[in-house]
Amino acid sequence: MGNVVAYAIPFFFLILGLEGIWARRRGLKIMSARATLANALTGLLERLILIFNFGFLFWAYSRLSQSIPWVWPSQSLWVWPAAFLVSDFLYYFLHRAHHRIGFLWAAHVVHHQSEEMNFSVGLRTAPLQALVFSAPFYLPAVLMGVPPLPFFVANGVMNSLQLLVHTRAASKDSRFWRGVGVVFNTPSHHRVHHGQESQYLDRNYGAFFIIWDKLFGSFQPESAEPTYGARHRLRTANPIRAVADEYIRMWMIAQAWASRLGWSRPLSAIRVWLSVWLMSPESLEARLAREPVQELASPDEHRAHRQASRHAGLEIPQPNWVLSLLALLPLATGFFLLYYLNPRPEGLVLIGIAVYLLLGLQAVGVALDASRKFYIWEWGRGAWLMSLALLVAQAPIGESDLNLVTGAAVISLWHVGLALYSQRMMWPSRGWRVQSVSAE
Repeated sequence: MGNVVAYAIPFFFLILGLEGIWARRRGLKIMSARATLANALTGLLERLILIFNFGFLFWAYSRLSQSIPWVWPSQSLWVWPAAFLVSDFLYYFLHRAHHRIGFLWAAHVVHHQSEEMNFSVGLRTAPLQALVFSAPFYLPAVLMGVPPLPFFVANGVMNSLQLLVHTRAASKDSRFWRGVGVVFNTPSHHRVHHGQESQYLDRNYGAFFIIWDKLFGSFQPESAEPTYGARHRLRTANPIRAVADEYIRMWMIAQAWASRLGWSRPLSAIRVWLSVWLMSPESLEARLAREPVQELASPDEHRAHRQASRHAGLEIPQPNWVLSLLALLPLATGFFLLYYLNPRPEGLVLIGIAVYLLLGLQAVGVALDASRKFYIWEWGRGAWLMSLALLVAQAPIGESDLNLVTGAAVISLWHVGLALYSQRMMWPSRGWRVQSVSAE
């Protein structure tokens, strides 16, 4: 649930590369550079959130466990596989709820926005789900007496293993995978979960075991290659916009439907407004078809626009990859230092670095969207980092702090240089910008 996943990420990029080699040798197009990077950026946003809330969650779980007289003995070996089984069982209900309740789906849909299926989709986790919405579903583990450390380690291992089912490399017709899929989740089972087809919607919620779906009637075998992605199509590679996208859309729908009733009937308007956030995504789309909202473009309109663009020979604006990678370099370095080096900064310095990384995610996302506003965010990154360096320099500093100040000052000049360079460039025209995070 926390650092277990972080330590698995370097290995995960290795197998992502092997998957790319496998696809190239077979002439398959299973990943694009923009979509893969967008998936990774979204996962980094979740990691950034967990830096702050993982410690609190572990502390809260531990405090609650102290009031339970029947806590399992941590020194017993059976506790660890039992904790894994409990974690996987509770995750099934967490996952199912996030597909059936509107405001939970708005957080979870981030994981389903990619229109590709490869290992990088496993990195495309749901940041707000990790921040707020997952913890309550694990409270039964406390009441059962599962000790904190075995539970959190088991949960982290479970989440790490889930990364491996996001691939097209495993055939549904393989005798090996058919045998494994009797009890365990497989890539074929999870491809169904990401499908848009009606028979695939809200199926196969299991993380490691698929038996929960078979027990509770949500299992569906793969009969044909699914169409991947959410039905409401994402049109940005920016991770922060991706997280907010469905919430903004639901807010617009709720506002429009409530305003039609008028505040002369306040209780009815409030009831309609709340229903948008509580109904299932399928119910919301069905009602939206009956009561359309003019401010929202319908899926048919999006499809017509894509077809018209193709007939007109228009291309989706491509990012400047040199600029995007130069912006990505300090972001990736900052995450590496924050996650894998000890001691980790504390207090205001930690908050300052987190804000810097958040600005970095926004800047790289804007670059991937081929936006003219990239230079604004680069100026912002440079100014913030220089301010952080000056803040640290005002306090008595040792050699390590001096290195931090010097490094921050140098990197801030890097951002200023990128901002000036991007302002001088002929950036691609805005047009329709990014049609999909999966488009090349």
